[in-house]
Amino acid sequence: MAGLTTSQDFPVNRAVQGSYGGGFFDGFLAKVNGSGSALVYSTYLGGNGADVAAAVATDGSGKAYVAGNTDSPNFRAVNPIQGSLKGSLLDAFLLAVSDGAGATPPSLASFSILRAGSPIDHLISGTKAKKYVITFAGSGFDSATQVFFDGVSGIVLSVVASEIVVKPPAGRIGPPGVLQVRAVNSAGQTSNTLTIPVLGQ
Repeated sequence: MAGLTTSQDFPVNRAVQGSYGGGFFDGFLAKVNGSGSALVYSTYLGGNGADVAAAVATDGSGKAYVAGNTDSPNFRAVNPIQGSLKGSLLDAFLLAVSDGAGATPPSLASFSILRAGSPIDHLISGTKAKKYVITFAGSGFDSATQVFFDGVSGIVLSVVASEIVVKPPAGRIGPPGVLQVRAVNSAGQTSNTLTIPVLGQ
């Protein structure tokens, strides 16, 4: 099914675009299972303007073809014939989405920490964050994945599908306790939470 929504909490699952694009409304595309009891996938389709998914058809492989219109200058285009808006009001769009849709959410499995080049299994309260390099092993990372420490984005140094290397957010490490760490990929999908201990000096 396809249509439009103004909901910023629209249910998404295996999304190509995991969050509301903004503007007046976004298009959406969703597929339910055979019994109608669960979403196979569901995704926003839109940028910061007005976007409508007006029609959808599928082929024998389950791939969905969506037609609609948009006035969003940042509407996501992959391998486009026309890569930017041309119309004075609305442009048409046509896109294809594979059966099963978007990216797998990232997963954080473990971490290792270097402080000034030496291994350590925790962070130290009050010390400078720039002294630490943290490597997270897991899966589902893409080139735009960000890692958040208690909701604040760290500084990504390198990333491959199974590993992402980051520095904690700039400043000093906070009070003793734990840091809650999550990864968010380019589709807006969020990982599980890892906790990193923070000890006093």
